[in-house]
Amino acid sequence: MSELLRKDFIDLGYTAFADVKEHSVGYYIFASVESYSENNTKTIELLNSSNETMPYFDLGECLAKGAVKWDGCSDWDMSPQDIMLHFCSRHAILDLAQVMVNCFDWTAELLTNFIGD
Repeated sequence: MSELLRKDFIDLGYTAFADVKEHSVGYYIFASVESYSENNTKTIELLNSSNETMPYFDLGECLAKGAVKWDGCSDWDMSPQDIMLHFCSRHAILDLAQVMVNCFDWTAELLTNFIGD
């Protein structure tokens, strides 16, 4: 399994995990994750490989998953479990959007060949 990198966006209340590949970075965004177990038996499929899995985290479902490619293009799946996301405020929508932007910016640090804007 690929080593996942973790970044906590404490001010926004989200935790992101990055799966770095040669030409892209896959991201998994959760509501703040205080702890997780590598030995937890539940897993979710990684974006960049059909046979790899990652630990399922203790504090809920993956809210969004996406990938940012070396050329700056990105795809985000807002309902990985075929569920509707419900937000109680405009601010909550902006917070999640900010985490995705932060992940986009983080890609420049993680991929040496990144040419996104």
